[in-house]
Amino acid sequence: MEQKEFYQLLGQITFSYSKIEFLLSEIAVDIGIVNNTSDFYALQGYINKIQRLKSRLTKIDFDMQLQEELINWLTEIEVLGKKRNKLIHSIILRNENNFKIFYYKKENNNVIREIINYSLFDLTALNENFIKAYNDGFKIWEYLDDANNAKKESAK
Repeated sequence: MEQKEFYQLLGQITFSYSKIEFLLSEIAVDIGIVNNTSDFYALQGYINKIQRLKSRLTKIDFDMQLQEELINWLTEIEVLGKKRNKLIHSIILRNENNFKIFYYKKENNNVIREIINYSLFDLTALNENFIKAYNDGFKIWEYLDDANNAKKESAK
């Protein structure tokens, strides 16, 4: 039973990650990085997308509280994205009641090796963090979208 739950959690984390990535594209349109979501969604690299959003936020006249919330959220999802990447791009083996995650990445001619132990409880918590991050980001995006619509209306 644990193995089935493990793979369900992996799927849920992947789904939440995709929703967050789509939300990033919506935000990119609203702050003027691109004209449509698919242009931003198609860019390579989750971290690259987050960095582009953060960079753009520092260059526009923006509600300071909303800007701070958005930057904090982007920082949070950057950390979550790194955890997700390690999990998804690893060799996963079961070890009694835990799952061993063998993560390898080559950087500057060096191989980074990391072994992480996850229990179902750990993965459930990670999944809940992804769901919360999406919900928090959605609220920020709604506020941003409403603010943009109000600006357009007042300009008429």
